[in-house]
Amino acid sequence: MNSMSAEFRCKHCNALLAKRAGGALAIRRNDLHATVSGDFTVTVVCYRCHTPNLATSPQTPAPPPSAA
Repeated sequence: MNSMSAEFRCKHCNALLAKRAGGALAIRRNDLHATVSGDFTVTVVCYRCHTPNLATSPQTPAPPPSAA
């Protein structure tokens, strides 16, 4: 992954789970090295707190705040 990558962190404990760049998700943990590209939905279970974290591609933008 290059310098333009974004970190994918656990939503519960903030552990680094993967990096995103160019429409791909790269996961590296000890001897595990995996890259997922194209259209995907991946659930990554945190190695630290065991919380499931969902990553999709293309990355879904946050919905705009609704006007009151």
